[in-house]
Amino acid sequence: MNDEGTGDETEHDEVVEETGSRDSSVDDRYRMVFRHSNDAILIIDLETETFVDGNPEASRLLGYSRNELRSMEPEDIHPQDIERLRETFLETVRENGSAFTDELSCITRDGEEVPTEMSGVLLNSDDNCDGSPQMIAMLRDVSDRLENRRELKEKIERLDRFASIVSHDLKNPLQVIEGHVTLARETGDTEHF
Repeated sequence: MNDEGTGDETEHDEVVEETGSRDSSVDDRYRMVFRHSNDAILIIDLETETFVDGNPEASRLLGYSRNELRSMEPEDIHPQDIERLRETFLETVRENGSAFTDELSCITRDGEEVPTEMSGVLLNSDDNCDGSPQMIAMLRDVSDRLENRRELKEKIERLDRFASIVSHDLKNPLQVIEGHVTLARETGDTEHF
């Protein structure tokens, strides 16, 4: 029995070591994604509504250093949308574990308004040092997309105006042609063609 116990303990230790190294590898990958993501990533403490951390892209997008972000809260960068953020986005994350919003304005350090879309995921409390509920918020700058949408809308409006002008300009000659065809039918005179 002692030999069997030793064998089980050794096997258990190997599994723990293997799992530990796998967890470490996964943690390293998450850190790489956090550091090198093209999207701004902020970790938010849901109880205090404060930022726990931010990645380099969050600092670049918002104009604050990582340490400055850690002393801020969502209201600092979403002053116009904070009520909507609390009532819909944060509540949805708390209830469903994740949420997505189409557009949300962020105010940068310089006071510039940056349109973003945001998605969020609730973190397991086991993943946090202090066990408080936290979420990861990922912000994507959609300025280019909105500019493209605005330009496309302007092009469509120009095409609509052009089509209206062409339609109006063709209406008179078509009415004249229709009149000649009608006269030709009624009179049988081919001269109207």
